[in-house]
Amino acid sequence: MDIQTITMPEKDARLAYHAYRNAVRQRHNEEDAAIMRGYRELLKGKRILNLHEVFRDAECDGKGRPKLAICRADQKRVWFRRWNAACNFVWSDSRWGDMGRMTKRTGLRVPLPTLPFGQYSTGQHRAIVPIVPPQFRPEKKGLHLYHILWEVDRWEEVPVDPMLLKHLGGAMYAVLAVWDLTPMERSVLAETRRLS
Repeated sequence: MDIQTITMPEKDARLAYHAYRNAVRQRHNEEDAAIMRGYRELLKGKRILNLHEVFRDAECDGKGRPKLAICRADQKRVWFRRWNAACNFVWSDSRWGDMGRMTKRTGLRVPLPTLPFGQYSTGQHRAIVPIVPPQFRPEKKGLHLYHILWEVDRWEEVPVDPMLLKHLGGAMYAVLAVWDLTPMERSVLAETRRLS
């Protein structure tokens, strides 16, 4: 998956991290705290991505559906609907009844390239969420605190190349792991997470 990420030399990241850490200690500001968390992940050698930019730059298929999907990492399926220049990904069982009250626990709204009305599907679509293999699962915290981003070859089919993301604040996420699902994993998911 080719996604633009933020990287920085370790020395520069260390200086910036300490400056923001000191600022957050003196006066708490959520923006400063999010930036500090980003620099801390850069120090660990992680890449950072801006989810809004990733989806705004994403290609769409012939029905105007993004060729990327995102979901909370502990879920099995995700539903989405396009609203011209945005897309709602929902993993709550309430589906579309709660779209107006969507929260970080049940969904995520991301911008998409603008298309003229009629050039995109307005219906509800579904996707299978990939698993996080044991070697990439966070040990101390549950998967419900993380997200998975993946490239969509065909909607409603098992994906191939996901990324595990950690939310840092706003639209910023740290890339914790990138992997390809094995044929065995894809075969099991096709059966256990079938969209019927």
